[in-house]
Amino acid sequence: MIFKKQFLSSTKPHILPLALCIALNLFFISPILKPFIHSGHSALLDLARSVIVHQSINEGKLWPDWAPVLYFGYGSPIFTFYSPFSYLIIEGLWRLGFGIVWSTNLLYLFALLMITTCCYFSGNKLFGLKGGMIAGCTAALSPYVLTDLYIRAGIAEFFAIGLFCLTLYLFIKMAFNDRIYLTIFAALSFAAIICSHNITGLLAAGAFIFFSFFQSNRKAFFRILVSIILGIALAAFFWLPALVEKDLVHSTESLTSGDYHFSNHFVTLDKLFIPKIFIEPPAINKSRSPRVDIGLPHMLGFLSFIILMIKGKWKPNSGLKRISIWLGLLAVFSILFMTGLTERIWNLIPLLTFIQFPWRLNILAMPALSILCGSIPVLVNQFTQDRKWPIIASFSVILISVITIFPDRFPGYSFFHNDSNLNPVMIPQNLLFQATTSNLVVPAQNAVTIDTIRKHGITTTAKDDYLPKWVSLESKPLKEPDKLAEIRDNPEIPIEWSDMGIFAEFRFSCPEACDLRIFKFYFPGWKASEGQEEITISPEPKSGIMSIHLEPGSHNIQLEYTNDVPIRKFARILSIISLGFIIALCMFDVAKTIRKANRMGK
Repeated sequence: MIFKKQFLSSTKPHILPLALCIALNLFFISPILKPFIHSGHSALLDLARSVIVHQSINEGKLWPDWAPVLYFGYGSPIFTFYSPFSYLIIEGLWRLGFGIVWSTNLLYLFALLMITTCCYFSGNKLFGLKGGMIAGCTAALSPYVLTDLYIRAGIAEFFAIGLFCLTLYLFIKMAFNDRIYLTIFAALSFAAIICSHNITGLLAAGAFIFFSFFQSNRKAFFRILVSIILGIALAAFFWLPALVEKDLVHSTESLTSGDYHFSNHFVTLDKLFIPKIFIEPPAINKSRSPRVDIGLPHMLGFLSFIILMIKGKWKPNSGLKRISIWLGLLAVFSILFMTGLTERIWNLIPLLTFIQFPWRLNILAMPALSILCGSIPVLVNQFTQDRKWPIIASFSVILISVITIFPDRFPGYSFFHNDSNLNPVMIPQNLLFQATTSNLVVPAQNAVTIDTIRKHGITTTAKDDYLPKWVSLESKPLKEPDKLAEIRDNPEIPIEWSDMGIFAEFRFSCPEACDLRIFKFYFPGWKASEGQEEITISPEPKSGIMSIHLEPGSHNIQLEYTNDVPIRKFARILSIISLGFIIALCMFDVAKTIRKANRMGK
């Protein structure tokens, strides 16, 4: 009963401000809460990947790594490098009966709610209820969040941003609370960031290591550092093979060269500080170009924080002051790295080139600046004893956020022309009814199936990032093969075969030594065997397909894609050790809680 009263008394003050944040969330995300995939740069690729993951689960592969239907059925190791974690969550919701569209849209909603609520509670910790309300609202209505939601439409990155805000809140709590469960949850949340989106994981690692040095005592520093190390180790099964094997695909040159080189995407000061609505009047963003400005309310929030630190009478404890300074420095460094002023540093650190777009550092700047927006009512309160002015200031900032972001709230929806060419078309919101009653177009979720992915040769990304290196870009296939395998120099020999994506079997006889050509791309992990004997697989030059040299006679060859590769084995062991340590911490925390309860009972 006492616990219930304490819970209600601590929760009641948050109901109205948090309800306002969530209401704004629902209003701004409502256009995508429809039974259609909204249009965006990555929307159709995400749809195809979700369909592939669904098929892999049906085939018994709980963590997909090979996508067998990409490139006309030749396959790709895309999920070794681009984690399927967010698609697995979509798959879980799909299995619960929501369908692929609503599963995707609900994950967007969940991520946005994470961004809002976690920034709200972080802002509340530093600046009180009004500060939390502004932090939650300005985070949800920040230009980059709405850009990632409606223009870029990348579910993996968007979900990772939500997880970043969650992990940030947990770390802020850990600075003042030594409960072990926070260490565990922070480690799990950080590992989830890494397993959701590589680039966000890289940025988050740097930000959180930086955060650990701003603690007011050694115990807090140690707790946070343990969480970071555990999170990195827990996610090692994904990031370590991806890092070590990155040169086995075309990712290095395709992700970091040409138009995707970071030097082509530095942000000029006018685009960074002047809201797009003042440069490009509302045209419902016909260009669909990302918004890279940091947001007018966020600039006001940062200015307010600087004035409060220099001139104000704000006297937080040492820990809160250190965290707020860290947030300010994180925002400053993130903004600086978006500009060409830091080009030399980008050139010195090889991993930074994989970020591709410097404006992606808004992932770090957005929550930091949103939380600092909470300083506005605190600053106003320094100059007046009238309690209404901090409230007026809070709602004014939220209103500015709504006005400056409103034009980006109108998405299009992904459809395809109802013909055999599978050409996509974006249907604007005002034409949605006509599209659904017409026979000229079909919704994307009806057009993108395993068969159409294979038939139309859908690839990993726009630039073949995860095409195995043995495949020349000039020699990649242009159509689906009419058979799975043939004998080199004697293709007339009949071959009986069965294909289950990551497993295949071939039965045939050859009168003399021969080479079996299998129309699947080679990549480490493919294993061929006959009986108990393992057979060597070689990639063919340029085409990159698998070739197996065999002696004369009858053969029954089994082919399977496995994770039986040294670096992947080592990474899995590292993750298992980390998981074991986390379980041990859980048991220790439970035992400690039970002992404490027993002492209080006595």
